[in-house]
Parts: sequence; structure tokens; C-alpha cells
Amino acid sequence: MWIYDFLIFYQSGTSIINGISPYQIFDFNSPIFLALFFAPISLLPIWAAYGLYLLGNVYFVWKLLKKKAIWALLFFPFLFCLFVGQIDFLLSALLLVGSPWTLGLALIKPQVAIVVVPWLIMRYKKADFLKAAVSVFVFIGISFIVQPNWVSEWFSTKPEFDFFSMHASNLYWLVPLTFIQLRAK
Repeated sequence: MWIYDFLIFYQSGTSIINGISPYQIFDFNSPIFLALFFAPISLLPIWAAYGLYLLGNVYFVWKLLKKKAIWALLFFPFLFCLFVGQIDFLLSALLLVGSPWTLGLALIKPQVAIVVVPWLIMRYKKADFLKAAVSVFVFIGISFIVQPNWVSEWFSTKPEFDFFSMHASNLYWLVPLTFIQLRAK
């Protein structure tokens, strides 16, 4: 369970570097943008990549919260994300701290973008919208250059409900067997 998601993301980046579809990686069900984001990171050894991931998270916690950062570091959901290697906080922080040029990163995890992007664009000036649009279109263009048929491959990965309920990076396994009826299948 430790760094479960991070390993999937790391392997998807490695597959991009090696010219292989990331959708051949077991449990990779995300848009290709996540694999593209992890491609340069996957050039590092896994321990260095995960260390960089941890340092990035801690840096952005400090950057956003300053003296209150200790509360995030004691907050179980945040620690759990670090434990399994989820990038939701890191992505949100990159978007919030970054410039309009970073808006293309919102494509990595649409479920994060739905929450962060409306707050982000409220502070944009007119010129910022053009910068943001360029970054989004560049990221989309790169995705089709690297893997022209990625959309059909992505849509062909249809995990069942049990996949998400029994996924190693959620709290499913913490439900005691005495409450087995709370678990899916």
C-alpha cells in the first residue's frame, strides 16, 4: 500500500519515456497528462523521485500555510496522500502558486481542476486568459504527438466499482471484517 499510487504514476511516466502506452500499466486509469507530468520525474531512481515528491509537498505546505504548516503535517488525509503518493495537494498547490502558464497542469487530474480552477481564474486579468489557454493547448498538443490514440485507450479502461472500493490507496482495508457488509462485493 505504501506509495501504491506513486508507483503507478512513476511507471506511467517511464512508459512514456520508453515509447509505450501508459494504459498498459496495471491500474493506470488517468488521462495521459498524468503520465506526461511524470515522464521527466521517472528519469530519476524511484527513491529520488519519491523524495522529490515529498520535498515538493512539504515545500508547498510551508509556502501556503507558513507557521500553520504543522497542522497539515498532522492532518491524517494529507499524511495518507503522502503515504500512497497521491498528487492532488501537490497539483493544487502548483496551480495556486503558479502563473497562468501552469493552468495546463489542471488537465492532469480533472477532479482537482473542477475545484481549483474556478477559484484560480477569478483572479486572472484579461491577458492571463490567453496565457492559460496557450498552456492548455500546448499540453493537449503534446499529448497527441506522444500518443495519438490516447483518448480511445483511456476510454477503454473501465474499472468496475469494486476496483475503486478495494483499491489499495483508500481506507477500504481498514473496515474490520465484522462489518464486511459495508464493503463492496
